Amino acid sequence: MKVTKATDLQCCLQSGREDRAGVTLVEVLVAIGVIALLAAISLPAVQSARGAAQRIECAARLQELGVATQNFHQANEILPDADHPLYDLLPYVEQVSLHAELAKSASDRVGPFNGPSIYRCPADSYAIAGSLHVNYRINEGSAFSFNGLRNAGILPMRFRDVSDGLSTTAMFAEAVIGALDLPYRPPRDDAVARQDPNRYLWHLSAFYDNEVVFIEQCMDPRNHVTTIPGAQWGAPQVYGGTETPYNHFVPPNRPGCLNTPPDELLSFTKAVPPTSYHTGGVNLLLCDGAVRFLSNSIDLQTWRNLGSRNGSDVVGPF
Repeated sequence: MKVTKATDLQCCLQSGREDRAGVTLVEVLVAIGVIALLAAISLPAVQSARGAAQRIECAARLQELGVATQNFHQANEILPDADHPLYDLLPYVEQVSLHAELAKSASDRVGPFNGPSIYRCPADSYAIAGSLHVNYRINEGSAFSFNGLRNAGILPMRFRDVSDGLSTTAMFAEAVIGALDLPYRPPRDDAVARQDPNRYLWHLSAFYDNEVVFIEQCMDPRNHVTTIPGAQWGAPQVYGGTETPYNHFVPPNRPGCLNTPPDELLSFTKAVPPTSYHTGGVNLLLCDGAVRFLSNSIDLQTWRNLGSRNGSDVVGPF
């Protein structure tokens, strides 16, 4: 009986204890591994979704720019001046007061100024509010003779002068802010520039009077000798002066080139392609107001034909 009572007492004491939960080191490591795996799987998807949203937003802003251009043409029976098209379009993007302020002489202007958000692409981290920098440039053409929009845009020009067709002729494209523009100007360092070459314009090793050879040389990064100092080759600004255009010498998202060696100034001909931080290509606004996303690997001849407004070119699929 005593054994029985002792046994009963021991059982009662054990059953009265609280169960204490715990985890082992192995279980902690497994949990951390699962969390890390889920983060590794989901992060690229989040970044991809964010990039897609920025590309869509950028295209929407370019679409608004196309509507503004159409309204400008309807009101004035002419396209904006190719030297400062975005400045001309300010009243048509609800920026009448900014247009009027920038029309004053430099000594009479009251700054700082904040350009319209539709002129900036959200994918470019340099395109911040509180500046007049813009991410969209007008088409300058596709040949040394400048047979594109810029040459005709300086003169009175209408949509009917785009004889190659409005749906196959480029009007505006996007471009990243140049790293040589304040407040982003870094110390002059070509090694740094080569890490993000599309924000710079590059000297070639020689001058080329043949545009085919010039294009071949520009498309090979090994021929990029050094970057060009000076903000005038960086981002365009809406200030009433000349805005930097882009052209169709080389395909999208390639570094731009000035057709001259660094120690001589033999030519002002330059390749300034559209650039972006969208995966795989850039947004392009056509003369008919449509926005297309063009691949970086677009056929070179098709790309050049899109840049010409009156070359009787046959544009292939793009």
